[in-house]
Amino acid sequence: MRETPRNLAASIHARLLNRARERQEDFQLVMQRYTAERLLYRLSRSTYRDQFVLKGAMLYTVWGGDAYRSTRDLDLLGHGAPDPAAMAKCFREICSIDVPDDALRFLSDTIEAEKIRDSAEYLGVRLRIEAHLERAMISLQVDIGFGNDVVPGPQDVDFPTMLGGPAPRIRAYPREAVVAEKLHAMVHLGEANSRLKDFYDLFVLSKVFTFDSATLSRAIAATFERRNTDLPGSLPPGLSPAFFANRGRADQWRAYLERNGLTRAPRDFSAVGEAIRGFLWPLIEALTGKQELGTAWIDDGSWTPAKREPTSTLSSGLKPYPSYKHSDVPWMGEIPNHWGVKRVRHLVSCLDGKRVPLNSQERSMMQGDYPYWGAGGVVDHIDRWIFDEELVLLGEDGAPFLEPHKTVAYCVTGKIWVNNHIHVLRPRQGIFGEFLASALNCVEYGVFIDGSTRDKLTQSDMADVSLPLPSYEQQQAIATFLTRQTTKIDALIAKKERLIELLQQKRTTLITDAVTKGLDPNVPMKDSGVEWLGRIPAHWDVLRIKNVASFITSGSRGWAEFYADQGSVFLQIGNLRSGSIDLDLSDIQRVVPPDGAEGQRTRVVAGDVLISITALIGAVGVVPQEMAIAYVNQHLALVRPRADLTHSRWLAYCLLSSVGQSQFATALYGGTKQGLGLDDIRNLRVLIMPLPEQQAMVNKIDCEVSKFDALISKVHEAIDRLKVYRTALISAGVTGKIDVREEVA
Repeated sequence: MRETPRNLAASIHARLLNRARERQEDFQLVMQRYTAERLLYRLSRSTYRDQFVLKGAMLYTVWGGDAYRSTRDLDLLGHGAPDPAAMAKCFREICSIDVPDDALRFLSDTIEAEKIRDSAEYLGVRLRIEAHLERAMISLQVDIGFGNDVVPGPQDVDFPTMLGGPAPRIRAYPREAVVAEKLHAMVHLGEANSRLKDFYDLFVLSKVFTFDSATLSRAIAATFERRNTDLPGSLPPGLSPAFFANRGRADQWRAYLERNGLTRAPRDFSAVGEAIRGFLWPLIEALTGKQELGTAWIDDGSWTPAKREPTSTLSSGLKPYPSYKHSDVPWMGEIPNHWGVKRVRHLVSCLDGKRVPLNSQERSMMQGDYPYWGAGGVVDHIDRWIFDEELVLLGEDGAPFLEPHKTVAYCVTGKIWVNNHIHVLRPRQGIFGEFLASALNCVEYGVFIDGSTRDKLTQSDMADVSLPLPSYEQQQAIATFLTRQTTKIDALIAKKERLIELLQQKRTTLITDAVTKGLDPNVPMKDSGVEWLGRIPAHWDVLRIKNVASFITSGSRGWAEFYADQGSVFLQIGNLRSGSIDLDLSDIQRVVPPDGAEGQRTRVVAGDVLISITALIGAVGVVPQEMAIAYVNQHLALVRPRADLTHSRWLAYCLLSSVGQSQFATALYGGTKQGLGLDDIRNLRVLIMPLPEQQAMVNKIDCEVSKFDALISKVHEAIDRLKVYRTALISAGVTGKIDVREEVA
């Protein structure tokens, strides 16, 4: 076993920071998520384990890997009385439990507890728990509700870990109970319902998961009965189309999505309401005897007889081995009793001394058919080779060690050339290469890599990695099974990726048709006078941006010295989305801006159109109405449309269309420019028509684009689930959680 790093706290702090940067997540949120995870582990090891049930947004981590709605709080259901003093005492004991070192030091003596008041009733207890990670202080809020029975009953789940530590085995709300309670709130609160997160959660749940109608109906009936609420005989106000069409609520909904960086639901609140009604109202009508219901809710949004099986059935019917033992390796967990654990140094011969790096110029003179390997896979093809045998290649530096669904080890055969960024390993007798590569792809490398410059797995650290070791015959069987199953999964992923490309193309075509032809197919047309634009509606004009804008500028250099944890928003290229005109505010840089004219010049106002003029050239975004004080950097052009001539979103859609994007490409073509200048932006052509028509066009495009975006988001979610499942399946195979011998016999 590898020894614990000398400064474990610094190591974990660095790994969490790397994770936040790679996933473009808020670092404080990542630390709170890690703190919640390790608190749950302490709970799972305590005598209080069965007294609490996980609920709230943290459940998404259990259900689908990455959380669909980030949260800084931990929500639990407790049993007994909502006594703050008793809960504080309970969690002081939980925080003090001796567990494998995770670098967190909970300050149990500082735990504060208070009752949560709703009207005149006390419904629960709120705890504030502080912990230290190195020099960082982390504050975690834990809300505990009381008095709810869960139907169907709580489920025992393994809470996914961020860094590969021992996983909490806890009790959790089932999805059906979550849906039932949120539906009850919608019916009970009616038009007073302002719980936007409930609408978001119900929409996502209906798009991501399958449901059995009998189980979900039982949960709904039990929830309404327990809360002394009659099932509605007609569509309640909180589910009505009018509720979701209200302009004020629609504005609040869009602001909620933007503020929280949520992309898995459409901006169109009416579309959200339509989806939720289609999901839940048939259940109520079935419960009140007004209609029959299909047996299963499937991902095309209908209650039908259950014909499709979830992805997990790819390995259904597989049993565990008869008995297990502790491996003493955190990521490995328990392994079959008859398996062993060996370090890599005993499983392979290292051939790193035979590697020869070639630079791009050298490779350009040696082009051929033999793969040239680097840390990320095949980098090039050349006309020479070094190795010609079965080998396992494992990344040394620059490999995605901290991205669990990406490959860092490969089993290769045939003639290849290898550079010095990937280890070359020859399996020893009794070691099956494909099994070895699969096992190496499951390792938690965070404690092994040196990230002083970029993540590097040194030869000595690699040699210390421990792997599970079944018999050679079992290695072959596991590798055969995993190849068969991952091939199916990869084919499904490729199919869905092609579907995303098709949807994106259709979305672009929709926008282009709208901004060049309008809504009326019978409108008189005229020659636009621009060769590449062709014919346009007769009452439209073609103008340059400089003729429809009151102000055009870009940000300036040197703002890095003003970066801060708090302050104004500093908009960058990363805040623009490819294929969308809505800003991505999930990862925001903050600044304390300088005094004077420079700060004022680069400050945005609602309705400004932002354009990327360096990397991702031609990406476009519109500053929303609810935007806080914000500034732009030097990689963004800022265009302030004249309100008497053009609508901001119309202008942005013109630039996002094929005719707009072709102008960006033309401005770059034939030169050595690495970006666009403000003169290029000023001279871009856009189509202008009367403002009421622009508004109607924008409304139509927004509506249609939101449908495409919802479909694309849904497919992305399916791909994410497949990748999570693929990783879990490989891990289950190589660590012996499933016995595949009969499957491949």
